[in-house]
This record gives sequence, structure tokens and C-alpha cells, in this order.
Amino acid sequence: MTAQLVYAADMKLNRVLIVYKKRVGPKAGPGIGRRKRSERWQARHEAARRKVELSLSYMGIPYRIVDRDRLKPGRKADLVVTLGGDGTVLAAAHSAGRVPILGVNTMPGRSVGFFCLATADSVSAVLGEIARGKRKPVSLPLIESRIDGRPVPVLALNDVLFAGASAAEMMRYEIAVDGKKEKQRSSGLWI
Repeated sequence: MTAQLVYAADMKLNRVLIVYKKRVGPKAGPGIGRRKRSERWQARHEAARRKVELSLSYMGIPYRIVDRDRLKPGRKADLVVTLGGDGTVLAAAHSAGRVPILGVNTMPGRSVGFFCLATADSVSAVLGEIARGKRKPVSLPLIESRIDGRPVPVLALNDVLFAGASAAEMMRYEIAVDGKKEKQRSSGLWI
């Protein structure tokens, strides 16, 4: 199975699902500087969302917005547009199935956006290219992992982390590769 990042060249955009990260940046805490920085980052994120909404409205493409924490599989869409960074793309990939994803990095320079094709400044042009069929899909393979030979029910796009419920918890596990086994102890295994 693969994840579709970007879009099919012959797709019709009849409905778009915008997956939105509600809060970005540092949590507002004590100190005026931290609060102002948090407000500035949030305003930048909101402005990116408005650009996506205006672009889709201008093109006459219906859309729905869902908070990434409330995202569920099975929502009907021709394209998923994520607003945030790679974390939001990865969250959407778990439920998008074969629906193509356009990642929009709303905080370039602050947020990792390796899987994001667009930014707030380029999203209108990129959406136009998608609507005109000028973009080809980029399929990325998904990672299947197994525990004791049984497949983990969720496929991964980027990496897999096996860890305990607490970061301080010591894990004991065995790694087997090509018939060779090795016992390990650590706080977890990141692949």
C-alpha cells in the first residue's frame, strides 16, 4: 500500500477536506514575549487557513474543515489539504486511505515540512495546478511493522516508534534480522 502525496493529474476536485491543526507554536505561558510569539504564530497559521479557504471558494470547490485531533477514516473527499507541518500530514495519512494529500506548511522555517508541497504563499498556485491537472501524484510506500509476527494495524509513512507508556520506562525486546537475534534493553526502538 502507498500513501498519495500530492495529487492525481486527472482528478476532479468536487470536495476537499481541510485537516487543520488548531494550535501552533509554544503554549502561551508566563511572560509577555512568549505570549506575543504564540499569538504571532497562531495568526500566521490562521492566515494560511484563510488563504486555502479563499482559493477553494474562488475556484468553486466545496470544502469541509476538521481538526486533526477529530479526524476519522472514511470521510469522503477528492483531496485532503493539511495545514500545519509534517505532523499534520502524518496524522491525515492514517485516515486518508487512497485520497491524495496536499501538505501546506503554515510555519516554514519553524515547522518541518518535508512532506509539504505548499506554503501559505504558494497554496493558491498549487491548488490551481491541481485543478487544471498539471500535477502528477507522488506515491510513497508505507511501512508495515510486526510484533511477535503479527502485523500492527496501522501502517506508517515516516517512521515507527515502539516504546512504553512512559518515556522513563525500560523496554526489553528482541530484534531478529535474517535469522540472527539480539536481546536489547532501552527506552524504546525508533525505526
